[in-house]
Amino acid sequence: MGKVFSFDEITQRNNGPEHQSNLHENIQFLSEALVENENVIGALIYGSTAFQRTTIRSDMDVLIIIRTVTIGTEKGRDLGHLMQELQQRGAIPSFEIVPLKFAQSGCHSLDTLFWKHLKEAADRPNCRIGENPITQFSSPRLQPFLESLEDSTKETWNAEQYLGLQQRRLCHGIELWRTYSPERYLVFLQKVLEAPVHTSRRVLQARGLTGASASKKEIRSILTDHVDSSVQHRFDQLLELDGYYTRTLESQLKRPDQSQYEEALQIILYEAPQT
Repeated sequence: MGKVFSFDEITQRNNGPEHQSNLHENIQFLSEALVENENVIGALIYGSTAFQRTTIRSDMDVLIIIRTVTIGTEKGRDLGHLMQELQQRGAIPSFEIVPLKFAQSGCHSLDTLFWKHLKEAADRPNCRIGENPITQFSSPRLQPFLESLEDSTKETWNAEQYLGLQQRRLCHGIELWRTYSPERYLVFLQKVLEAPVHTSRRVLQARGLTGASASKKEIRSILTDHVDSSVQHRFDQLLELDGYYTRTLESQLKRPDQSQYEEALQIILYEAPQT
């Protein structure tokens, strides 16, 4: 899956370096900068970058554990400058910055699937920078909670109810899209395109059928044997919308056309609830 771009971002990316060709160099640049930052305890690259599934739409997702809150300080500006430098190098950095105090006391807000994905990413080569961020969530009084995140059998929600809830949220969001700011509109479209894989991954992982970081190909293969044909058909239709956006983006990066791009986004918005 991946980011949905504004037309301005497409124009900037069209005139800048290619993310794919600079991926290794960008990871090395990121690692060196974080190691040199004294306020950074450790970091973890996760998402598609960790599992070598990057595309032209992929963010560089990074979990960063810091010693102290840095908003408005020189230390905070260091990480802000790092994000800007990565953008100039063609990357799409997405930093999840967590103060150590919160990591040790507030991880009750962690999503189960996200926690399991982070643990899987931490076992990937060259994804940990400095101290392993996962160990920073291991305060003794949090152990019962962390253990519950490890046990997928404690997922008590009903899969069918969950799927219905996600579909209602999608339709409700589409009804309100005209009220969204341009930024929120793009984030919402990204969630629309991510919905089939994220939702299916959660259901399959809760049933013990796949890991928290399964690829689209793996998910589709498993769905074939465990859902009825109508669900499989809807999944494929939504994946096709995701592919349609990627093809549109590839075309726009070669020859930007704002009216064509905005029309393509509207097609996605119209087609999604029809599936």
